[in-house]
Amino acid sequence: RNETHMENCILQQLAIQLLQLLGYGMDLESRYYELYGTNADGAKNKDYCKYCFENGSFTFQGTMEEMAELCVPNMAAANPDMSEEEAKNRMLEWFPTLKRWKK
Repeated sequence: RNETHMENCILQQLAIQLLQLLGYGMDLESRYYELYGTNADGAKNKDYCKYCFENGSFTFQGTMEEMAELCVPNMAAANPDMSEEEAKNRMLEWFPTLKRWKK
């Protein structure tokens, strides 16, 4: 379950960022509507996917470092030329740029 969750989470975060960067209108955005997370009031939250954010709180309660550890095997498997150490280092560079982990 964690592996599928991590894959879906990262892909959804990238899709959301792409939509925001490209400034697409409602037609393209609506394709991803069912994947948006939910706020405490049940409203859709366009900043986070349903795998990461549900009922107003994050589904993963660990640290950024723990999240990277969970993602390492999938990222290394998807990139055969990348070692697990390199995968972890890249995530630890990238994660702090995401809204979820910004300080």
